[in-house]
Amino acid sequence: MKRATLFLLLAVATVVAAQAQTRFLVTIENVGPVHPVLKSGVFDTPVGAAAPAPIFPGEAYEFSFTAGPGMRLSLATMFVQSNDAFYAFAPDGLALFDASGDPVEGDVTGALSLWDAGTEVDEEPGVGPNQAPRQPAPDTGADEDGVITEIGDGGMDDGFEYPANDAVLRVTLTNDGATGFTVRIENASDAGTLATSQGSVAVPLSPG
Repeated sequence: MKRATLFLLLAVATVVAAQAQTRFLVTIENVGPVHPVLKSGVFDTPVGAAAPAPIFPGEAYEFSFTAGPGMRLSLATMFVQSNDAFYAFAPDGLALFDASGDPVEGDVTGALSLWDAGTEVDEEPGVGPNQAPRQPAPDTGADEDGVITEIGDGGMDDGFEYPANDAVLRVTLTNDGATGFTVRIENASDAGTLATSQGSVAVPLSPG
């Protein structure tokens, strides 16, 4: 009799507990800001020009894009008086926001390095016959079959001396509000920037 009574009490307690259950509706909402689609492409027309071209002393490229926190900028522009040297940021790019989440702005030239693409055998910068504007046609240089290596800032890692980066170009980053950015690449070289065995010359920069 006691066992039956205990079973009945347990059954009643279970029913009461079931009746006391409450349903909840849980809503998970993404409240973060909406970022436009990341943009990529080319910069090839100098500011104020009507057609694509390299930039010469005093000229500049500009391009704008959108990016959210955590994203990075990558770009490349060729040191035209060479076989295959180009300016670019480190392989992981330039951070567009700092540790506090604020957009990066100002002169970012110091974050650039000069790189050797490893595609052609290097000749003296500003003199080599397989460099623009002296080469008779595209891709006339001997294949190097190398790898991309960092020449650095004013380095000599490929056996030749290059001017300091800020003597050739200046790159500035402007935040246009929220997720918008504008990059300006200016050719800062002049007729005396690159000293060669045949005299000094300026350094044009290629579209990128």
